[in-house]
Amino acid sequence: MVQVKLDASFCKAVRPKHKTVEYADEERAYKGLRLVVTAAGDKAFAFRSNPYYATIGTYPGCSLSYARKQVADWKLQLKAGKNPFDDLKAAKQAARAPVFSTIPTLQELWDEYDNEFLTTKSDKHRINANRSMRKHFLPVFGKQPFNEVSGRELHAFRIQHQKKRLREMEQMKAYLSGMVSWMRQHEVYQAADYMANPPQFGRVERDRRTNSGVRYRKHTREEDIRAYWRALREHAGPRYTMLALQLLFLTCKRGAEVQRMTPDQVDFERQVWTIPAYASKNNREIEQPLTPLMIEIIQAALGNRTNGFVFSNTMGEKQVMLASTKLHRAICQEAGTDYISTHDYRRTITTGLEELGVPARVLKLIKGHYDKGIEEHYAQAEKRPRDEQLVAYQKWEEFIAGTVGNYIS
Repeated sequence: MVQVKLDASFCKAVRPKHKTVEYADEERAYKGLRLVVTAAGDKAFAFRSNPYYATIGTYPGCSLSYARKQVADWKLQLKAGKNPFDDLKAAKQAARAPVFSTIPTLQELWDEYDNEFLTTKSDKHRINANRSMRKHFLPVFGKQPFNEVSGRELHAFRIQHQKKRLREMEQMKAYLSGMVSWMRQHEVYQAADYMANPPQFGRVERDRRTNSGVRYRKHTREEDIRAYWRALREHAGPRYTMLALQLLFLTCKRGAEVQRMTPDQVDFERQVWTIPAYASKNNREIEQPLTPLMIEIIQAALGNRTNGFVFSNTMGEKQVMLASTKLHRAICQEAGTDYISTHDYRRTITTGLEELGVPARVLKLIKGHYDKGIEEHYAQAEKRPRDEQLVAYQKWEEFIAGTVGNYIS
């Protein structure tokens, strides 16, 4: 140790020796302050007062005035009976401890997605999503941070499950994509760095030779379509369920959209059904034109009610269930046709409308599929797309029923 008058010029000019040298400040007010100069020429301020020793900072990043202020503060704490170096030691130990990621795990994200988003969907959709993800996906990947799931692990999982349960693997891919889309719109996650590399399953391979019977099931023969429509009108099933199925077979809309229809969504004067963004699959508001026959069905289901769900067997409190395999088998048996379900209505209707000469762009609107071309085509028109859809629906009604009369029993 060498005692000197520490000042800015000395700190700058002092040269290294063949070994580390400590230069002590002569100022009694700052007793214990040291300028430590190593043989390599590195300089740092430190405090030494047995049994305490602590580095203050490297020079010139740490100035002499700051070092003196720090020494004065430590000496005051020592006089007051407090040991400031215990806090420094604890901070160093914490710095050496492993750093835990602040990136949420897939399990945490799915729980939040379930509570915030899936609760707005149908009970059936939420149950199916949680059953698949919590039974198969989350036990494998749930504890991993969002951006640390390797593509190799995901692809291995996909290959294993698409062999055993192809349809469920397709659904899990859709559920994961849905959660990522929700995160990109969530104010907490949308700007996060880890969103740049979300987990992806890749393409789920489908063997068309063994699975084509389900994916492409529909009615194509004119007599089958008309027989099925007659069975929908006449079958003695639950009244409001049958009315919902009839509207579904006329509009080509998704089952959940019909199930969630409420009176405030229907403008009988304008003959328009506005499907809100939260109730549509593509998360955008849809204006659905209504024919007189569609309006008649809605009014028959609604009766004198002004609230609740339009199609309900419980006075509007609960939605009707449309996915009853037993009911669909009974309808098909009465019609004398092969089995189809509500999911097959859309393929049946769009194929029939295509045969009737309806343009592809109108078919896309009827199905609720929006792309850049459709957006640009109708960027300056609101009425025209509704009119074109209305013409298509009228063609479909004439095709399946011949005439449009009062069919409601």
